[in-house]
Amino acid sequence: MNTHQYIPQPNGQQGHLFLLTNHIGNPQDLSSRVLEVLRSASLLVFEEHRPARSLLKTAGIHRSYLLLNEHQEEETLAQVKAALSSGQVVAYASDQGAPNLSDPGHQLTQLAYRMGVKATVIPGPCSVTAAISACPFPLPTYVFAGFPPREIVGREQFLTQLKTKNEAVIILDAPYRMQALLASIKTVYGLEQRVFVALDISGASESYVWTKIEDAITRTSALTPEGEHLNFVLIIPPGKRAPSVSVPEKGRLVVNRNQHRREQVLKDRDHRHRQQNTPKAKERSKR
Repeated sequence: MNTHQYIPQPNGQQGHLFLLTNHIGNPQDLSSRVLEVLRSASLLVFEEHRPARSLLKTAGIHRSYLLLNEHQEEETLAQVKAALSSGQVVAYASDQGAPNLSDPGHQLTQLAYRMGVKATVIPGPCSVTAAISACPFPLPTYVFAGFPPREIVGREQFLTQLKTKNEAVIILDAPYRMQALLASIKTVYGLEQRVFVALDISGASESYVWTKIEDAITRTSALTPEGEHLNFVLIIPPGKRAPSVSVPEKGRLVVNRNQHRREQVLKDRDHRHRQQNTPKAKERSKR
């Protein structure tokens, strides 16, 4: 079997963009397809140096690459465009998990669609879907809120808006901001709010916490090794749907009440009329 059969080679005519899913804590979760593309692509693009070097080491290769982040965007996109224009194969992998999930990969997909070149996704580990798999309550629908603002005021405004949602809410944040996020949830949602926290999925410290917010603050702190910060996914369960009545509904209720009153008046009138027409009532009237 030719293991290279799904890896297109540069043809000088049409470029090809590969979106690679990185591991989220355990390099053994990387697929053979991801490793093959890393070894075969003409140009590699990553988000940051440290995860890039780790991924290349796992693939057993040492080669140059480009970075795509808020500091190196314009120049990288220009080089990617030139490579795709000349028919080369470009591969992008984010720091962890699936591309385009709260990372800068969308600029590459936008470029590929504008140029009309082929884009291929190689699926794999994803912290969000992994957390949902371990979640103790059903999530038929949910809101993926991504990363909250870093500042406390902005973060609490962000949470206040999410509090109005009837669906479960999934939040990501930098590992070192986990306790700050939990403290803000305690402020906005109150002490009775329960949360589910998935810590270090597939890593050495993998653990899950499902409890009230104050206990979650204590337990996640205790589960985090001293001097370390763990990746996490936080899920706030769906709130109870508040009963609401629209204006037309209120109008119908008023009409129904008025109609009931009219019907009751008519029934009382008919009842009095029937009593007046009984033989005894007629006899009394003659007297």
